[in-house]
Order: sequence, then C-alpha cells, then structure tokens
Amino acid sequence: NTARGEDISKPKRVLAGDSTLIEFQSGLYVDQKSGDIYAPNNDTVDTLVVFGHGSNGDTPPKRALHTPHGTFGIAMDEKRGEMLLTTQHDSTVVVFRKDADKDEAPVRLLQGDDTGLADPHGIAIDPKEDVFFVANYGSRGLRRADQEIRTGVPGLGKGRDKANWPLGREYAIPGSGTHAAPSITIHAMASKGNDRPMRKIQGPKTQLNWPTGIAFDAERRELYVAND
Repeated sequence: NTARGEDISKPKRVLAGDSTLIEFQSGLYVDQKSGDIYAPNNDTVDTLVVFGHGSNGDTPPKRALHTPHGTFGIAMDEKRGEMLLTTQHDSTVVVFRKDADKDEAPVRLLQGDDTGLADPHGIAIDPKEDVFFVANYGSRGLRRADQEIRTGVPGLGKGRDKANWPLGREYAIPGSGTHAAPSITIHAMASKGNDRPMRKIQGPKTQLNWPTGIAFDAERRELYVAND
C-alpha cells in the first residue's frame, strides 16, 4: 500500500484518446517477445487494435483489424501464428493470422448447433494438449444461412462478403433462443465448422455463474476462471 503522506502511485504510460480506436476493451494479449499489445473492442468499433511496445497517449495503433461484432476474448497460438477470438452474440470462435490487418478474413470459424458455444467470453489455450478452453454464459440462438431476415438495420451483415465470417443475428431462427447453464467447453485446436467440443465443464457443482475471463497455467495444469 502507498505509505501515508505519499503521492498516489501512477501508471508508467496510458493509452487513451480518439486516435487509439480504444472503445470497449474486453481482452488483452501482450507478445512476450516483441512487447506488442493486442486488444479487441467488444461493442461498436468492431476493431482489434495492436500497439507497439512503449506506445503512450493518444497514438494510433500499428495495426487495426476489422472483427465480427461482439468480439470479446483473445488467445494467441504462438506455435501456429494464429489468434483466436470469441464473439458473444453469434456464439462463435474466429481464428485470424496473428499479423492480420484491416479487412483480412479469418482463416477458420467455429459456429453451429453442436459446438457447445453459448455467449462465449473468455478463451485460453493449453499448448501441451493442443486444445483451447471457452467460457460460456449459456444463452444462444441458432443461425441458418438460408434464414436471412431482411431487417433494414444498418450494420447487420457487415463482413459477410468475407470467408469464415460468422452468421449474425439477421440469420437467427425465430424462437430458437435458449438459456442453458454456464459452461467451459474444451475444443481441439484445429476445430472448425460445427465440430463438437471434446468435453464440457457444466453443472451446479462447478459453481460457474457468468464465467468471463479465463487463464491456463500450462505448468501446473490448472485453469483459472473469473466468475461472477
């Protein structure tokens, strides 16, 4: 604690301002080699920003990647040079190249009835077992490519001209919404399409309740969950 009479501790640097494109930062990854900072925006900006080591103040990001709406968690697969992002509303995991920029499309997409994804938030990787963990709140609605609803709402369908882009709410099946118990789903690293999870942690004994941020300790083989 700060000693009595001393000034309040201050951060070494602060990134903030319109030029940063920072809006609703819901995840963070720091590259241990380069020091680059990766941060997805969850809400209206729909952009993942990357800042170089030492960035400070109202500075533009070195890269800005257009991401699906509702992107929340981020995990980096350094072995393959890929980053995995969860998207809440469409119950999806999208995989981009680590160095992706601007309007580049994802290289893979996990979305569908069998995936177990349901309002996903946190995501973490186990590099030893080659799997990733996803924390799910539990709510979701099914999507079908042939169920597009012409809503006329600006912004809906944005990005659907790209490969591996999630089916958004304009593709929702009316009446398909469900609220299941919160869960953590475990997926093979190469999962895509409508692949099922390898296993699932779910039920009253888990004490899961809005599990949001998660982190995996590869040495201790332990998964840490920030839980409401």
